[in-house]
Amino acid sequence: MSVARAANNVAAEKGSERRDLLSSENVSMSSNVKPVEKTSQKSEAISMVKATVNNASGTLNAVKADGMTDKNADGTYNVIVKITDTESVGNAKYVLRYDPAKMTYVSSTSRNYSAIHVDETKGEITLAFANPVEVAAGTAIGTVKFLAEKNVETTVTVTTEERNANTNVNEAPATVKVDTTETPEVDKPIVIIPTKPGGTPADKKLPFTDVSKYDEFYDAVKYLYERDIMNGTSDTLFSPNAELTRGMVVTILYRMEGEPFTTGAKTFSDVVAGRYYSKAVEWAAENDIVNGFKDGTFKPNDPVTREQLAAIISRYAEFNGIVIYEPNNALASTDVVSNWAKKNVAWAAAEGILTPAQTANATKNATRAEVAMAIYTYLTKTAK
Repeated sequence: MSVARAANNVAAEKGSERRDLLSSENVSMSSNVKPVEKTSQKSEAISMVKATVNNASGTLNAVKADGMTDKNADGTYNVIVKITDTESVGNAKYVLRYDPAKMTYVSSTSRNYSAIHVDETKGEITLAFANPVEVAAGTAIGTVKFLAEKNVETTVTVTTEERNANTNVNEAPATVKVDTTETPEVDKPIVIIPTKPGGTPADKKLPFTDVSKYDEFYDAVKYLYERDIMNGTSDTLFSPNAELTRGMVVTILYRMEGEPFTTGAKTFSDVVAGRYYSKAVEWAAENDIVNGFKDGTFKPNDPVTREQLAAIISRYAEFNGIVIYEPNNALASTDVVSNWAKKNVAWAAAEGILTPAQTANATKNATRAEVAMAIYTYLTKTAK
């Protein structure tokens, strides 16, 4: 999803089907599946804001669907459904069904070599693909975005009709419950990372006295603060040169995803329940966004290094269906990068997520300003 999957203003034009991939590549079909066909047209302006209520997910059998909601400035909600499979698949067909009386279809994204057919009258979206290389289990296959009014309760189902050699799959669908029922703001828990809760782009002004419009990180800090993705260290300070912990970085991504469901399994020996980062770290581990260390720890309170940041963001991008490529000449021969992180750092450098000055010593701890610029670049360039 997304979030993207999140925190980005988009205009959803429904007069023509959007077939943007989560990667920057165009759809290239090598199978006989049909391209997108539209059965109705409508335009909606969507303002992507941090999700504040109602996260849901459901899993049945092999196909998996995760759902999240983002509240817009006009009081409506973006509902994003992400489809994954717990089996590796080379070709498959999935049918997503929803109630068109309760939600309006906005857009779809999918992997390479795929096609999407949308029937808004019936409330059916068919996603079919035939990939030369099998899509790994747990990797995002596609996402679908809807628009819903507040106080809507409905269900989205995803049925697998074909998978690999099996053209007659007989399994129950995955189900996502959508609930945009609003409760008083006072009843909603606020997770403060590290101090100040935020608002929306419409009602927030940058309060930090240590961030000037002449700073290279100004746009990044402003963008993330306005969308509740990253806050200050106090009411008036952002502390751009301070370090950020590994737990905080993962929590930022978790917020961007709308704080989705997690099983809460104790993956790492040093991540206990009840900490602000606990669910975020478990969610990231479940989705292969973080791996931890060989001793079974995650070290959530350790400062994140530039190469660790690059690795986490690249895995997060891959989780969202973005293809991680290996660029040529992205790193200088004098750059200091650990062997395990070279592919991640090279990709991040090619995408502009890390600057040449940062890759010169990627083993150095990242500052809060550097993290802000990295996430800002990912959201406004890579994830578009």
